[in-house]
Amino acid sequence: MKDENKENAKEFYKKALALKKEEKYEEAIKYFDKAIELQPNNTNYYNMRGIVKIDAEDNEGAIKDFTKCIELNPKHRIAYNNIGVAKYNLEEYEEAIKDYDICIERLPKADYVYCNRGDAKCQLGEYEEAIEDYSRSIELKPKNADYYYFRGLAKNKLKKYEEAIKDFDKSIELKPKDPYYYSDRGYVKYALKQYNEAIEDLNKAIKLNPKEADYYNSRGLVKSDLGENEEAIKDYNKAIELNTSFIEAYQNRAFSQYKLKNYNEAIKDCNKSIELNSFDNYVYNFRGAVKNKLEDYQGAIEDFNKSIEINPFYAKPYLRRGDVKYNLGQYKDALEDYNKCIELDDSYTEAYEKIEDIKNKLNIQ
Repeated sequence: MKDENKENAKEFYKKALALKKEEKYEEAIKYFDKAIELQPNNTNYYNMRGIVKIDAEDNEGAIKDFTKCIELNPKHRIAYNNIGVAKYNLEEYEEAIKDYDICIERLPKADYVYCNRGDAKCQLGEYEEAIEDYSRSIELKPKNADYYYFRGLAKNKLKKYEEAIKDFDKSIELKPKDPYYYSDRGYVKYALKQYNEAIEDLNKAIKLNPKEADYYNSRGLVKSDLGENEEAIKDYNKAIELNTSFIEAYQNRAFSQYKLKNYNEAIKDCNKSIELNSFDNYVYNFRGAVKNKLEDYQGAIEDFNKSIEINPFYAKPYLRRGDVKYNLGQYKDALEDYNKCIELDDSYTEAYEKIEDIKNKLNIQ
């Protein structure tokens, strides 16, 4: 009977793996259940079911399976990595790192675990430590293009742009048909104001994957900085066509419309952005600036008020609201806004100039 159970469990396990390959995760889990029912002490079955539960976005269930693995075999090594992955997906980054630490202690040459730990450290803003982990992954597996890519992303966060580009170059050398590598290298070149090279990289990314909205949005940003706002708008249009909920693309298109003095079109894009996310103080601030251009002063003030309500520590809407009130001759109210602006950010020289001007107008010492 034992042997029969073992053989039947193996068959259920094989069926589960086949279903996993077909991405039929719920069905696969049912077959893992059957295998475990017949062999409740088989750690491999729990581990694999946990992996499939991660695929099915049941991370809590996955953690239970990996924990059972460890309960059955306290020396189980891979289960700690897998628990870390599930916790990472649940945004429990510090807890995930603890599990990766245990796995690395037991499997010091497991390149992918260092990479996973690096990802968790990036989420915590620990970029230097993450780079060390990615470097260790590269040391152990120097032909893995993704490890260079992830290290490049971490270096980009530290504004080590030249070093990031070198890592992206290596990724592309190892895997020349991955659009993400070109896209992110292009974005770093954009940060370095290497606009033409950035566009070349984004063109390549689009050629490799013409259905990715983010690539068009990024290329639009570069074109906008080059003053090519009409061309930028075409890219934003394409990004929005591919992803009608792409908030950033609406905001960027609004900015290009503003630059072209198409103020009503800019307002429409701001409205859409607010419809998708009504808690973005920057959009209210920008829409207020557009309304000011259209001489809708009350509407502008209402938008600046809303921006301040959402984030009272952002200086710019105080400055802009002050400008509207100044132009309306409401000097005392404007003075309050300019003072508040400087209190929050003393780099706004125009606020100082307006304060002096108002003091002269009102004979204030």
